[in-house]
Amino acid sequence: MPSKSKKSSGGKLGKGEDFTEIPLNDIVVKTGNVSALDDDVPYLQDRIEGLPDGLQAYKPRSGLRKYKKTAKSFIPYRKKTKNVECARIDSAGCFSVITYSWLSALIYRMWKSNDVKQSDLYTCSIYDNTNSNTVRLEHRWNGEVARVGPQKASLARAVWAFCRTRILVGQAFFILCCIVGFFGPAIFVRKILEYAETKGMNSTVGRGITLVVGLTACEVVRSLMFAATWAVNLRTGARIRAGILGLVFEKILRLRTLGDKSAGEFVNLFANDGIRIFEGVTLGPLVVGGPLVVMMGLAYVVWLLGGWGAIGMLVFVFFYFIQMIIAKIAVYLRRKSIVATDKRVRLMTEVLTYVKLIKMYAWERSFAKAVSGLRVTERNWLQRAAYLQSMAVGLTPIVPMAAAVVTFISHTLSGNDLTVSQAFTVVAVYNTMRFSISILIYSARCSAEMIVSFRRIKTILLMEEVTHKVVKPSKPELALEIKNATFSWDAPTSVGPSSVANCEANGKASGGKSPNKEKYGKAKSKKGAPVDVVDEEEEELQQAATMEVKQVEALQNIDLQVEKGRLIGICGSVGSGKSSLLSAVLGQMRMNDGTLGIDGRFAYVAQQAWIINASVRENITFGADFDSKRYYEAIYASCLNTDIAMLANGDETEVGERGVNLSGGQKQRISLARAFYTNSDIYLLDDPLSSVDTRVGQHIFKHLIRGSLKGKTIRKLMTEEESGTGSVKWVTYKSYIAAAGGCCVLFGVVTLFLIVVCTIGFSNIWLSYWLRAGSGGVNMTREVTDGNMTYEETYVSESIMDNPRVGFYQLVYGLSIIAMVTTACFRSVIFMKVSLIASSRLHDMLFIKVLRSPMRFFDSTPVGRIINRFSTDMDEIDVRLPYLSEMALITLLFIFTALFLIAAVFPWFLIGVIPLCLAFSIVMKCFQTSIRQLKRLENLTRSPLFSHVTSSVQGLATIHAYNKARDTITKFNSLLDDHTTTYFLFHCAARWLAVRLDVITLSATVTTALLCVLMVGDQGAAWSGLALTYAMTLSGMFQFTIRLLSEAESRFTCVERIHHYIQHLESESSTEVELLNHAEKSWPQNGSIRFQKVCLKYREGLPLVLKDLTLEIKAGEKIGICGRTGAGKSSLGTALFRLVELESGYISIDTVDISKVGLEDLRSRIAIIPQDPVLFAGTIRYNLDPFNSSDDESLWAALEKTHMKENIKNLELQLNAPVIENGENFSVGERQLVCMARALLRNNKVAVSYISCQMFVHSHMNLSVAEFDTPQTLLADKKSLFSSMVASADQQMRAQLPSSQISVSR
Repeated sequence: MPSKSKKSSGGKLGKGEDFTEIPLNDIVVKTGNVSALDDDVPYLQDRIEGLPDGLQAYKPRSGLRKYKKTAKSFIPYRKKTKNVECARIDSAGCFSVITYSWLSALIYRMWKSNDVKQSDLYTCSIYDNTNSNTVRLEHRWNGEVARVGPQKASLARAVWAFCRTRILVGQAFFILCCIVGFFGPAIFVRKILEYAETKGMNSTVGRGITLVVGLTACEVVRSLMFAATWAVNLRTGARIRAGILGLVFEKILRLRTLGDKSAGEFVNLFANDGIRIFEGVTLGPLVVGGPLVVMMGLAYVVWLLGGWGAIGMLVFVFFYFIQMIIAKIAVYLRRKSIVATDKRVRLMTEVLTYVKLIKMYAWERSFAKAVSGLRVTERNWLQRAAYLQSMAVGLTPIVPMAAAVVTFISHTLSGNDLTVSQAFTVVAVYNTMRFSISILIYSARCSAEMIVSFRRIKTILLMEEVTHKVVKPSKPELALEIKNATFSWDAPTSVGPSSVANCEANGKASGGKSPNKEKYGKAKSKKGAPVDVVDEEEEELQQAATMEVKQVEALQNIDLQVEKGRLIGICGSVGSGKSSLLSAVLGQMRMNDGTLGIDGRFAYVAQQAWIINASVRENITFGADFDSKRYYEAIYASCLNTDIAMLANGDETEVGERGVNLSGGQKQRISLARAFYTNSDIYLLDDPLSSVDTRVGQHIFKHLIRGSLKGKTIRKLMTEEESGTGSVKWVTYKSYIAAAGGCCVLFGVVTLFLIVVCTIGFSNIWLSYWLRAGSGGVNMTREVTDGNMTYEETYVSESIMDNPRVGFYQLVYGLSIIAMVTTACFRSVIFMKVSLIASSRLHDMLFIKVLRSPMRFFDSTPVGRIINRFSTDMDEIDVRLPYLSEMALITLLFIFTALFLIAAVFPWFLIGVIPLCLAFSIVMKCFQTSIRQLKRLENLTRSPLFSHVTSSVQGLATIHAYNKARDTITKFNSLLDDHTTTYFLFHCAARWLAVRLDVITLSATVTTALLCVLMVGDQGAAWSGLALTYAMTLSGMFQFTIRLLSEAESRFTCVERIHHYIQHLESESSTEVELLNHAEKSWPQNGSIRFQKVCLKYREGLPLVLKDLTLEIKAGEKIGICGRTGAGKSSLGTALFRLVELESGYISIDTVDISKVGLEDLRSRIAIIPQDPVLFAGTIRYNLDPFNSSDDESLWAALEKTHMKENIKNLELQLNAPVIENGENFSVGERQLVCMARALLRNNKVAVSYISCQMFVHSHMNLSVAEFDTPQTLLADKKSLFSSMVASADQQMRAQLPSSQISVSR
């Protein structure tokens, strides 16, 4: 854990004093005059002290004066600051911000080095960091709740109040962008085409060049305004994302129970909903551009073509209406798909967390089927949403063409003439409108998904924080006093979502919402029908705000007084409430009656040790300053000297996630050392010696519990994150193509895209062909009056309406709509079908590969990193990669079409393209290197963030007991700031490229316009209009396409990471090797086991843990393996279950060499009672028999044998009673008994049980058999090691027990 962050030197802010504010926003952090929030003022004061010094400097101003600091951002040029702590963007001038020139130095550095680390990036701005934005957003959210109440409170309103000024500024820039972008084609394109129509006869070349300059100016302003929009919105999105995720994490740390939420669900929220919110904030405000441009277009087309022009505008209006419907449906589909994803990720988290147990039970196939079932459900919802999204994307480029067809057909059918300048000006205007509508689609979808995320987050923010008032004890000599107190757990009313997922995957019905934490003993919850699962979030939110929580009283009428310095032992049977009493003291239970008095600080050692993913030393010091004397005293008192000495890096050795490379006893002793090091006043130890052997237990009891606390109440196994270098390799694309169906499928899909683009291009070409045909050379007569004389004159008509084939032109032009819509829809369905097939196959291959990986992979890889593949990476491949690839392919083919047509009309254009291509290649070479590195760094900084969230959720009780919430938040803020930096820079790099590509495409547009003016007469006005229209589309489309291609490539890094696992993860031996001599399915019939010269080590480079072990266990024998903690007893089970293959020797069961037996056959024939009792979120029935292979009678019989039958019968739903994540609503003893019942159900001839009462042999890490016989025989031999250990233990324990007070609970 990191050390506590330094407080700002700005001083405290008390009531009546000044408050802080942040630029470009009218939100203030205010501690005075809070009215209804007065109770929160001390908390906010403490939070404000942690704000950076820069924020403390901002004082409130009235009116525009409060933006004085922000106004400096509008200075065109600002000198670089010498303050190294100042983020580069904070000292950039207006021009640098808009053009992203402040990023150029970093991009150049990344291009040169190609190996930039996180430390090489710019620091996170004080205005964008997590702490600053969390405290401001928290103030707004608290105000919203106080104003309208929790049920009606809207997180969206709080966010709007948090950043409305920035959103409005961004929208203002975008509105200017749309207006100026509209004037370019509406005024200057029309004038240039009129100049071409008259072949310059009515004006000079100078006037034509002036028109080109005016068009250029409009495009420059449009590009700058669009860049300014992104400059504001990207930073706003980064701030809101940081604030919301920080707010959620702090809320989690204030919870005493997680209710129906799991660690996997929280990871999914931080992974996916954070992205949804960022995109919703950055793109959502751009929705204003669509209606504005439609209104301007309507007015302009009606002015240009008359009333018939309005008919074509109805196409846009209709499409806009369709987008509103799509957005509503998208909310529904997104909600459903998120629920499905949550279920899958939640089950995946359980599978990966307890993969060792799953392997021992040979449940891989069954859990793979369960995950596959959830994936099918998820895919069905994703597929519906994908079809809808693809239809919208596919129809977007067709809309302007369809509008043009409808407009021109209606206009000409009414007898009106149509000129080249009119036609292609309207086409250019419609293409401008297409840009706004394209953004409208994305904006509407992102806004809809953001709203879904807000609702999900609101359910967390409204979770109840169980607190009760703590007073001072009645006497000064008391450390703890409980008077007539009754404590209860929140009772689950039904089965939770996780179990719903499990039951759905296994064909069982289940209902209801997940339980809150409950302890089951003899107490019985109130009767009531289970609540059905409700997916509709509105009803869920209403229930969250109004539902009364059921409670189960676990401790009644408790009276307890504990004097300072006394040692108290609490005894009782399994499930009697021993752990509940400690939980009550720690504030994790509801106190319904009585009082709780505490005088002193807590240290807490949980029954299941909580270890953070850090070094041994960091686990012990736990964020406190290092005190060498006390540290080494803690090491000695906890008997860790020998263990640390054997680690390659001593106490600096990384212990891995959840301490995966430590034994259970070592983890518990580290937890004890942590408690000692804190030098607290009250120590709560929940069965602290259960995982250590007798000698170590005696040492700890003597030197730690009765000694140091008297008077007071392996090497680094972490693997680096896989980070590729250079461009995404072809093998990655090949793997995705293969998953989609192969090269033939790819060719078919690309052909469909090409057909769609050709149909759209044909529509424009046909229009040019029609207009160029004119009247078809028809001679017309007209009366001419010359003075008093009137005569008829013959002339060649210039009106297309006089062409005898006008009907044919109209028919073909009209039918092009049908061709465009039909091909686009067909292409959309096929593309999304293929994309989801690819993602699903990748998911299935990844899951099977991970599940079949040996245990050493899971021991050295954090679960958060693996979950990252199944959550964020799969979400990218499921949703974003298809969207980006689809858009990129469409726009890329449009660009090729545009360049081809321009070059066909003006061959001289190719000369101007050469320097543009050179500039483009230079820019792209720099950009591609940087964007790939930034994306990979973003991936790298994401995994530690998720691992920290998972670890914090699992260790809430310990964090609360040690009062380490602030340190945990500080570390979270640091990790999120690192990720925010890479995430923000990644998007800024894309905009850096966009601005520079706009310069290149603007040059192409200017070149085409100049050719239209200078080569007037060489080409017809119709073909000039076609070329200029396509050139205008390049200005926005080119940079958009390159950005899409770059982002698509960066998303392919997710495919790269998954492909890396699929290709490089080592697999266990075959699961289905036939038994020797085709042994019967009843093998083993007897259960005799023989170890013959067995040697075992966990991985290359480590010493042997089993060396030449020879041992024979006869059928029916019950053998106890005794040894000190860490001696290698568990390694026997590891070898027997073949979790690690032997170095030499062999193990046989009933004379069959187990190395010749398939893993599934072997493991399914051995029962296991694990050292750490594992229960899955679900029901009692699900935990006993996850895959419905036993009837109820067998389940009850197994429970009766483990003395749990009565306990389960006392539960309201009995076998269907809910079990929350990790079985936290049962005591550890009850969990162990359920695990025993689970093992009994298997009825195997061989059973392995890890017992917590362990004694030692003389070897530590090199297990061998010192003596082997029955306990009676060994005890009779006074010279045996076993006899001496029992005698020593009995003598020492007899001497120690009388001085202790024992409390026996019923």
